[in-house]
Amino acid sequence: MLLPDLPNELLLHFAESLESEGDISALARTNASMHNLLSDYLYENNVKQHGSSALIWAAYHGRIETAQRLLDNGADANVLVCPTIGYTTYPDLSYESAQTTYEGRTPLLWAAEKGHEALVKLLLQNDADVNIMDRNGQTALRLAVDAQHRAVARMLVANGADMNAGDYTNQLAVDLGHPWREELVDVRISAGLGWPLAPKDSKCVVM
Repeated sequence: MLLPDLPNELLLHFAESLESEGDISALARTNASMHNLLSDYLYENNVKQHGSSALIWAAYHGRIETAQRLLDNGADANVLVCPTIGYTTYPDLSYESAQTTYEGRTPLLWAAEKGHEALVKLLLQNDADVNIMDRNGQTALRLAVDAQHRAVARMLVANGADMNAGDYTNQLAVDLGHPWREELVDVRISAGLGWPLAPKDSKCVVM
C-alpha cells in the first residue's frame, strides 16, 4: 500500500512524528488530497512548535492568505524571532530554504516597510502593537514614511501610531517638516485621537 493510500488518521499520526517543518511540507505536497489533509496541521504546527515564525515570513512577502491562516490557528501578531532565522515552506507557497535576516522585527514592522496595506490592516485587527520598535528604535510608522507608503502611514496613524516616537538618533517617526505631517495630524484628529503631543511627552502640541 502506498503512503497516500493510508487512512487519514495514520497519515496525521505520521505527520506528527516528523520534527522538521520541511519534511511535513514535503509530505503535504505529495498530492492534492495530502495537501488538503495536512495544510491546517502545518500552520498549527508552526504556531505551536515554532513560535509563529511563519507569520513574519508572510508579512515580509505580503502573503495575506498565509497570514490569515496562521492567525486563525492562534499565531501571535506580535511575534518577535531572533534576528536571523531559517524558514521552510508551507503548502500554498513555493519552496524556500535559505536563511533570511529579519532584524528582530515583528510582522507589522515588516508589512509597513514593504507597503503591504492589507496585511497591515489584518495585523492591526489582530492586536498588533502599533508603536512597537525594532532594534534601531524604528516604529512601523517611521518605516512606512521612509518607504513612501502613504496609505499605510495614514492607516497606522488612524490606529494610534505615535507620530513623535523617536529612534535611537532622535529622529521622529514623522519629522516636523515632513510634507505629510499636516495630513497625518488631520488623520489623527479625524480618528478621535486628538492632537499629537510634542516629543518626549511634552504637554505642548505640535503640527
